[in-house]
Amino acid sequence: MSGAIHVRAVRTIKHILRAHHHRVRHALKRHHPHVVRAFKAHRIVLSRVRKGVLHTAAATAVAGFLSVTPLNPSAPHKTEPATNNSPNELHVEAESNESLTGKLEHALSVAPNGTLASEEEKIVTDSLSKRFGIDVRGEIDGKRLNKVSGKIGGEQHLKRYPGDPISTHASPEDERPALAGLAPGLGAYGYFATSSQMTQEEILRERYYIAAQTFLSPGWDQNPNALYEFFRFRKMIIVNSHTGAGVVAVIGDAGPAAWTGKSFGGSPEVMHHVGYSTGPRKGDVFVFFVHDPENKVPLGPLTVTR
Repeated sequence: MSGAIHVRAVRTIKHILRAHHHRVRHALKRHHPHVVRAFKAHRIVLSRVRKGVLHTAAATAVAGFLSVTPLNPSAPHKTEPATNNSPNELHVEAESNESLTGKLEHALSVAPNGTLASEEEKIVTDSLSKRFGIDVRGEIDGKRLNKVSGKIGGEQHLKRYPGDPISTHASPEDERPALAGLAPGLGAYGYFATSSQMTQEEILRERYYIAAQTFLSPGWDQNPNALYEFFRFRKMIIVNSHTGAGVVAVIGDAGPAAWTGKSFGGSPEVMHHVGYSTGPRKGDVFVFFVHDPENKVPLGPLTVTR
């Protein structure tokens, strides 16, 4: 087998094994919930229980793949069309989200420092792009954040214009903004508007903002002014690594400090939509760019595209 064919075979085998792992996890949760509860009671993370499954299936999958895959890369390979026997469209969406969260949790397990290998990053960004119907990228114009995953923590509201009172920040997601409070200073990018006569975009930018460690991004030391302008109100996608819940927001502040153990911060509304607005108000997320040069992707919670 040539080197190119060998690489293609290995990648396909990895895809087969990952898909098999996702199916096993879903079947276990659906048909044996008592086992899942037992795992949780003993603090066993289901997404990390993969080595035994992969080792058991590896020999069979490799042998089966090599027996049916032509060695000639130009030879035609017939693929049967995918079928769905379930008439329940909501069930189909749940299956799709299970596949997405499986990929996210796998990526989280191999990204202890918040960074991904290029191939793994492409798998995640492609999956998010297809699920939500937007162009998700880890890098734009050679610029990227220092991390694509990490802990996000809750942030306070930010002043949108001079004299902006906390009482005007109420929203459907944060009906009592005084509980979150108003940050005493401005965000890293200043006010969102010049006066109380705000545009809808200015209102939404503060409502759906995140803090990111832009000051640790590659190249910051060499050209901080250019990167400051690049990241200012840059549109991002934030996704819960375990549930797939997501929101489109802008970078409206810099932080948190590295010593906090958190990599991102989220407005009360962002935290609500990614599912971390209660309890410890922090959790695992993936954060990527939304490539939207024509400004057509609205800020706010993400919905699934069919």
